[in-house]
Amino acid sequence: MKRIIMLAVGVLALLTSCREIRDLNYYANGYVDRVTLNTNKIELVLGEDAGFQLEATVSPVTAPNRKVIWTSADWTVAEVNDNGYVTPKTAGETVVTVRTDDGGYTDRCTVVVR
Repeated sequence: MKRIIMLAVGVLALLTSCREIRDLNYYANGYVDRVTLNTNKIELVLGEDAGFQLEATVSPVTAPNRKVIWTSADWTVAEVNDNGYVTPKTAGETVVTVRTDDGGYTDRCTVVVR
């Protein structure tokens, strides 16, 4: 019985160590833990503004997969291209979202078009 208990304790210790090593590798390799935009609200005027360049900062800088995906909640109000450039289309309000490919972290920017 004593051997079984000792074996069980050893297995639990090994599993705990493996999880800690996996967690350390995750953070040491710099996998994405957040994304932030350079602004969270922009106002564009039709006919006056050609558009606005949103910039996404993916953290940490050592993340091996820094790819982001841009979307607009209403493409009829404002479009956003693959590089984060927002182009006004019609008066209204929409939200542009950036999402990391690694981890699915997001940040949003409200876009008001007048």
